[in-house]
Amino acid sequence: VKAPGFGDRRKAMLEDIAILTGGQVISEDLGIKLENVGLNMLGRAKKVSISKENTTIVDGAGKKAEIQGRV
Repeated sequence: VKAPGFGDRRKAMLEDIAILTGGQVISEDLGIKLENVGLNMLGRAKKVSISKENTTIVDGAGKKAEIQGRV
């Protein structure tokens, strides 16, 4: 899936997705290379639907307090 937005907006949207799913942003800018990623760094969701224009995440495994902090 192509990351949404551009520049700082893109970074913020990826952070939102990570918090919603309980995962981490994977980025070489943060010193994390894809080949060093473990399953514990990936988020989870009950359902994810992806189309050309939209990605919908349902019931992400992120912490409710952290999610509310981003709203």
